[in-house]
Amino acid sequence: GQHSLSLTSVTDTIRSSLQLDDGTILAVGRGNGGQDFLIAKFNADGTLVTEFGTDGFTTIDINGQDWAQGVALDDDGKILVVGTANDSGHNADFAVVRLHPDGSLDNSFSDDGFTTININSRDYAEDVDVMADGKILVAGLAHNGDNWDPAVARINDDGSLDTSFDNDGVLGTPAEGHQQPNSIQSLQDGRILTLGDGALSEEIYFFRYLGDSSPAVEGTKYHDLNGNGARDAGEPGLGGWTIYLDTNENGSLDADEPNLSLIHI
Repeated sequence: GQHSLSLTSVTDTIRSSLQLDDGTILAVGRGNGGQDFLIAKFNADGTLVTEFGTDGFTTIDINGQDWAQGVALDDDGKILVVGTANDSGHNADFAVVRLHPDGSLDNSFSDDGFTTININSRDYAEDVDVMADGKILVAGLAHNGDNWDPAVARINDDGSLDTSFDNDGVLGTPAEGHQQPNSIQSLQDGRILTLGDGALSEEIYFFRYLGDSSPAVEGTKYHDLNGNGARDAGEPGLGGWTIYLDTNENGSLDADEPNLSLIHI
């Protein structure tokens, strides 16, 4: 049940995998001594699919130290890989790569098959999903100078940012402490769900956004035990709530009203 191999160096790492309908497996991570995206394809028996890339794998150099973190397929069977491009000055950006099924770069995507997205000085992409209309969702975290906030980018099929999403294609959610989205999902109603954790605070968070990034409702509902209007250590979050903007003041949540379901565990 175990299989190990070195593709580019002894420091190869795999961060995520995806099983395809034919039983083959895509695995993505870091290769060439931790410098480049690594994408490999395996048969169900653990051998490399040698028709993919060069003898079963490919590496992509974007900008200095690069690593892949998430993988998905679009409706055309093209491979989307997201991660981080980190230059020698430790400036890190979201990185998104699109490959043909054979492992070659898709040059119809941002002209050279990959694009980077700068949000703050240090941005790390963690996961990717494809919406029903073909637009690409990328979730990760962005450093705000003090701690890490969840961030979502939406990309058009050609690799450009979708500026109908929060005006510039990128939505950062100011959050308490250090919060890291680990996955993203496009819901059937067009809304966007991210799931992550507080990393240093042993908490789990769900954020749900309107698909068009209309004015968002953000925050954490908690029990203010001492009544001081601020959340202090030891004051628990309250789960199972949906916080929304009651634009028509009818006392109930309607379909077109901005809202955020924040489940704090």
